[in-house]
Amino acid sequence: MGWNSVKTSFAMVILMAGAAMGGDMLPLLNKTQRGDWGAVGAVNMAGFKVKVSCTGTLIAPDLVLTAAHCVGDPTSGKARHFVAGLTLDRYLAHAKSTQVMRHPAYDLVSGNRQFRYDIALIRLDHPIITDQLTPLPVSDGLRAQAGPFAIVGYSRFRPYLLSGRFDCNRTNPAQADTLILDCPVISGNSGAPVLVQTPQGWRVVAVVTATIGPAAKARSLAAAIPDWVLIEAAKSRARHKTTQGSATKQLRSVQN
Repeated sequence: MGWNSVKTSFAMVILMAGAAMGGDMLPLLNKTQRGDWGAVGAVNMAGFKVKVSCTGTLIAPDLVLTAAHCVGDPTSGKARHFVAGLTLDRYLAHAKSTQVMRHPAYDLVSGNRQFRYDIALIRLDHPIITDQLTPLPVSDGLRAQAGPFAIVGYSRFRPYLLSGRFDCNRTNPAQADTLILDCPVISGNSGAPVLVQTPQGWRVVAVVTATIGPAAKARSLAAAIPDWVLIEAAKSRARHKTTQGSATKQLRSVQN
């Protein structure tokens, strides 16, 4: 089923994930579970002390993946903040944006077609590299994945605690360009990673963009990871690998 078929199935009931719903949809993760998701954090435009507006994922040392509708106008000059591993008044890392990039096709389409391209990247003002925080790899192999899928993110009702589900099932055909899951989402979950577990570990295969249907029967809509994201993530990894290598050579020269 292509995009036109998907569009027809939910065009009358689509609701942006930034809109309010009646209650939290993803259960809170416990302390042990939260420790596995330090790369997931809050995305907002006001700073690390402000309630979360969206969720983002560190996918390379200085690159955060989120939804395009979460970042606003990339030319506004306003800094976006990423707060990794946010738990109450603690967090693992905080950085501001130096560049915001929305999917190249996001502004070329309108209406429901935008959900297919509702993906953005935030380039940070410094790389985030810690022992507790490892970027999550991204994959464009969504169509090859049978699930189950996981969603991990923050919500407007509990903005300082991470929530998630790991038993989400796909409700649209694997050939579709978007992913519809039986796990509902709410405000704050926009931009959250949709993941699958592989023999090599968790992989991000999509980004939460909206919720479909009334609260009692709500489902989540996600945009698949495009090649554009893979290319930018590879550039970031290569850039910081080179930087780290140069620093190591300089240190050895000083020591010698």
